[in-house]
Amino acid sequence: MKDWLPVFKLARKSLLILAGVLIFSLFLYFGSAHLQKQLSADLASQQAQIAAEEENLGQKQKDLDNILSHIQQFQKLQQKGLIGAARREGWVEQLIASRKQLGLPDTLAYTLKQPTPLREGAAPEDAAAATTPTPSNAPLAHNLEFELRNIHEEEFLSLLKTYEGKVLGRFRVQSCRITEPSPTGLTAQCTLRFFTMPQKPAGQT
Repeated sequence: MKDWLPVFKLARKSLLILAGVLIFSLFLYFGSAHLQKQLSADLASQQAQIAAEEENLGQKQKDLDNILSHIQQFQKLQQKGLIGAARREGWVEQLIASRKQLGLPDTLAYTLKQPTPLREGAAPEDAAAATTPTPSNAPLAHNLEFELRNIHEEEFLSLLKTYEGKVLGRFRVQSCRITEPSPTGLTAQCTLRFFTMPQKPAGQT
């Protein structure tokens, strides 16, 4: 045993260095394993966050596409005269222009009634419903009544077709009556009902 003491003393420094290297290696090994585990957890968290952001971005893109689609539909309705200020003068002017274009007799008489709010379940002419308060942006009905004398039935139908194709607005033929046949033609009396939706002022919800 005593024979090993000198050797041990001589190798002590080397053994301490070796022990230090072993301890440092163990520290690196366990430290690396912990760091790898931490990095894996961070990577998984980042991937989950990226996936959530991609999903959120995809939903926002769908919302944007939906908004753009509705904007285009809204603009088309505006161009057709269904949304916004009613072009009432234009409706009358186009009726006169259509009569002239077809060369019909200058016997046109017309009356454009005041707009009436449309209420669910009630006709615009309903006096009882007219006393009920309505929102300022409620849809409106506009009755354009006109009479044209000394025409033939096919001329009258041609007038309606021509007018519908050129007038800026959408209407339906609410009522029509052809009376008083004579050698010079018939008398047509019609009510065209236009529909508009007032546009909300900016900032109003």
